[in-house]
Amino acid sequence: MNNFDRMLSSEDVMRRRATLLQRLHIDGPLLILLLTLAAGSLFVLYSASGKSWDLLAKQATSFGIGLVSMIVIAQFEPRFMARWVPIGYVLGVLLLVVVDVMGHNAMGATRWINIPGVIRFQPSEFMKILMPATIAWYLSKRTLPPQLKHVGVSLFLIGLPFILIVRQPDLGTSLLILAGGAFVLFMGGLRWRWILSVRKRSVGHWLEHHSVQGRYWFRRGVRQGLVAGHPVPSGFPAGKPHRLHYCGDG
Repeated sequence: MNNFDRMLSSEDVMRRRATLLQRLHIDGPLLILLLTLAAGSLFVLYSASGKSWDLLAKQATSFGIGLVSMIVIAQFEPRFMARWVPIGYVLGVLLLVVVDVMGHNAMGATRWINIPGVIRFQPSEFMKILMPATIAWYLSKRTLPPQLKHVGVSLFLIGLPFILIVRQPDLGTSLLILAGGAFVLFMGGLRWRWILSVRKRSVGHWLEHHSVQGRYWFRRGVRQGLVAGHPVPSGFPAGKPHRLHYCGDG
């Protein structure tokens, strides 16, 4: 460290030596990855749209707006955003309820709020950002790893918008929101034994359901085969019980 640096505080030295991206609180590798992904998607869009410059310019404008929004949001302190996240979550859920009650229907789905002559927007898109931020805000005020009751509250916070979005229906967005919230919960220190317990119960229920269903269809098929004079299924035992065909059928 030179003599000039000795006259400055350590914070001033770090600020003075920081790059432009660091001053803007932007992660360089992440920015490069986003720009590469955007460029590749624009190339694919240009090719798939029959070399439509209008569609390409429209999508590039959307990318530009998103990039500027990312830079602007990055300038806010995390504590400032943490104060507004719960309010944003409540507003987002209320907007999803409005969509469910009186949303705009298009192409068989009710996903939009339409204000005639002003704007038409999709509230579920905001929840993609608000959901992981909400879970992070909630867990940041609790001891980690989270206790069972805190996991339950987190699952409720995730499940409420998930169900509302599934009802639209919009399975893709609902799964993204579910994954976003669950990922934060997992990174917060969710115990593996809880995850494995849920997985074991889910797999066990699935196997039990399909086992009962399989036995039913197999017995039914055998009875039908006996009546028709073909007691042995042609696909037995390799075939699936509910898809077995009998010798001589058709």
